[in-house]
Amino acid sequence: MLVCAAMLALVIDVSRSIDPDEYQLQMQGTANVFLTERLQNAIDPDRPMAVSVIIFSDRAVVSVPWTLLRTRSDSIGFSARVRAIENPQWLYTNALHGLGIALDQFESNAAPCESDIKVIDISADGLNNGAQIRPQDTIPRIVQRAQEMDIRINALPILPTEQTASPYESADQIYNYYNDNFVAPTGGFTIRAHGFEDFARAIFNKITTEIASRK
Repeated sequence: MLVCAAMLALVIDVSRSIDPDEYQLQMQGTANVFLTERLQNAIDPDRPMAVSVIIFSDRAVVSVPWTLLRTRSDSIGFSARVRAIENPQWLYTNALHGLGIALDQFESNAAPCESDIKVIDISADGLNNGAQIRPQDTIPRIVQRAQEMDIRINALPILPTEQTASPYESADQIYNYYNDNFVAPTGGFTIRAHGFEDFARAIFNKITTEIASRK
């Protein structure tokens, strides 16, 4: 089977708390990373990267299936596909289903390669509040599955600013939920975005750090 330099599943929150402008900041920020010289210079045609996108809210769906990045053109094409993902305008934040569906992609026949670097990269602006859809989508089981498959879960919590602060979920609660439950047990790392205006900086730093960790 083909050996990839890295496999990266991007898991993106599209819940109701994210308005259309914020949605665009997320998708454009993510898409733009794949147009940068820094990322494109990391592409090796002999050991490509595999990247996919899962969006989640009430439920999770694979919006861009595994895509091999062998050339700059592949990276540009992937960027365009991310930018074209339509906002489903769902309701809740079912992060557990998003992570569960991402884990499925590494187990499925759809996986185009094998790699020593397997990463799930989740970005979200709140705690999980969606109904449980599948019995395996619980914190302990998600962590167990990730550990068994040697997958790191990295997180990009989008934290409220003074203008967007909520009495229900504080910045510390959101950060700790992802960092303590998923990132720390799987050996990943967390980068904060201080509001959606800061998302582009955070996702660039996050993805390029993940790519730089290749063995």
